[in-house]
Amino acid sequence: TELVDDPTGQLLWAVPTGGPAISLAYVPAGTQCLIHLRPAAIASHPEGEHVLAALGPWGRSVVAQLQAIIHDDFAEIESLLIAVTVSDANQLETTLRVEFVTPLDDVELSQRLPAALPAEQGGVAVRTDDGRAYFLVKGPTSALIVAPTALAAELIESKGEAPPLVRDVPIGF
Repeated sequence: TELVDDPTGQLLWAVPTGGPAISLAYVPAGTQCLIHLRPAAIASHPEGEHVLAALGPWGRSVVAQLQAIIHDDFAEIESLLIAVTVSDANQLETTLRVEFVTPLDDVELSQRLPAALPAEQGGVAVRTDDGRAYFLVKGPTSALIVAPTALAAELIESKGEAPPLVRDVPIGF
């Protein structure tokens, strides 16, 4: 065991990861908390199974819910950004930005969501199912956005422009 002496308190505030900052594209205004994960990296790591097992039944349930929402395996997600907002009814809601190892196209998305109602908002094909809106965005990275239907128009209109966030929004890595 190694003891790290940090009398100035600077190590607590060191950047925990390397690389570029996490994009806030398609994050709704009013976000209270952000969680960023790299599921494919977790799943492919030699200790990945142990990490998931350590989450216990709750963690397995969350992974199962995520897979049911996106209709794909946890290990196929390159990057997952979860934005938590509070609805008008004072309920927590999540918006997901999912970047897959192999990007989706509109045909595959419609096959994954056969019961979803297709529509168009702002020139973007949107599918709604179980209170969620699903739509694909293109850009430097292609992503699936899954949001409460009430937030879909706002997110599409934003065209990926990051919203202003309050200074103390917690970000999980």
